[in-house]
Amino acid sequence: MTPVADLATDLATGAVVGALVTLPLVGVGFALGTLSVSGVAGAFVIGTGVWAGLGWRGYVVLLTFFLLSAGLTRVGWSRKVATGMAEERGGRRRARQALANGGVGVVAALMAGAGLFPELFAVAFAGAFAAAAADTAGTEVGQLLGRRTFLLTTFEPIPRGTDGGVSGPGTAAGALAALVVAGAGAAVGLYSLAGVAVAAGAGFLGSLVDSLLGATLERRGVLDNDLVNLLATASGAAIALVAAAGLL
Repeated sequence: MTPVADLATDLATGAVVGALVTLPLVGVGFALGTLSVSGVAGAFVIGTGVWAGLGWRGYVVLLTFFLLSAGLTRVGWSRKVATGMAEERGGRRRARQALANGGVGVVAALMAGAGLFPELFAVAFAGAFAAAAADTAGTEVGQLLGRRTFLLTTFEPIPRGTDGGVSGPGTAAGALAALVVAGAGAAVGLYSLAGVAVAAGAGFLGSLVDSLLGATLERRGVLDNDLVNLLATASGAAIALVAAAGLL
């Protein structure tokens, strides 16, 4: 077989294995109330694509993001409901939300799996999911613990849960979440320890892009939350890719 044929076979085999692994997991996610029906489809595509590109090592990063995000969403749920800051539909993620948070990561994983600068795109993959994790942690923790919330662009005080708002606890939680997701990749040998700093830093910066877009374009109705999340994860991946190319 030619190298191209071998590569196509590897990707196809990975996709089959990824589908078999992901199918029961998304079923559990639906049963636990973290995924809607469409969210099951979106998560299935993401899980299959990640395994096809980066195998079980990439899947560990994906699972770390998913478990962290799902757990943070449920923490203090009754309080979030009482204050009107809980996720809609009981916290069940729709396909659009799943793809907004994971679509960029899948593309990076497939680029790595296709042999195009695999280590760089593996770090970019982690940067995308680190950005999504940082954004989720910043939002969920900030809503619970952030006594003072500020608009990122002007630093004027605003109510908790306002688009573009940042708080001390939320920002700290976002940085930690980015580090946890990025660290998962190094723990399974997806990239070096230096890649952790790159992916975590890029993910944190990506979450700040999310807040910046929320404070400007989302508040004006130009973008919705899903598009903001997509652009934030794309920013995390792009920053990680450029930084990794220069440092690794």
